[in-house]
Amino acid sequence: MSDYQPLTAIWTNRQAIYRPDGLPVVWNRCLLPLPFVLQLDAGQAAYAAAVRDAAKMWNREAGLELLREVPDLVEARVFIVTGSASAGGAAATTHSGDVVPESATVELRALGGLSEGFFAAAHEFGHVLGLADNNWGTMGPLAAESGPRSRPSRRDHHWKNVPWTRPRAAELEYLRCVYASR
Repeated sequence: MSDYQPLTAIWTNRQAIYRPDGLPVVWNRCLLPLPFVLQLDAGQAAYAAAVRDAAKMWNREAGLELLREVPDLVEARVFIVTGSASAGGAAATTHSGDVVPESATVELRALGGLSEGFFAAAHEFGHVLGLADNNWGTMGPLAAESGPRSRPSRRDHHWKNVPWTRPRAAELEYLRCVYASR
């Protein structure tokens, strides 16, 4: 039996309130691949490639086209924006909709380098897709201090290829079950 739990929420005033007694956060399959748009401040423009790499990683690892970049706001369902560093944390995700997500916003806040940008974007894309936090892999803690000391630093030049940046098998299985067309 897997220890994986999906991200769950109750919906109030068209916003997801993340609670364990809520419903799984699952997008309507007809919206896939989820179109995302980058709206980063000039100071975070360097992170655009890391965000794109994070989306490609989810598509590759899941074997599904889950995310795709679009050039304008009209088509987008997922908005990658610059957040306030004073809000705390490297990034945050919010979903909007009634009982299922209709849009999501990912705020990238204080990021230390491209590897941290990739990891934060990959982690938040996991939340966008309906994955909850866990103790390891892409959905593990964002703070390097909270994970096992044996894992490589996010500033390691091989950061895209180390196991802790990859989703867990149970997460990928869940995404395939929920989003693969039948």
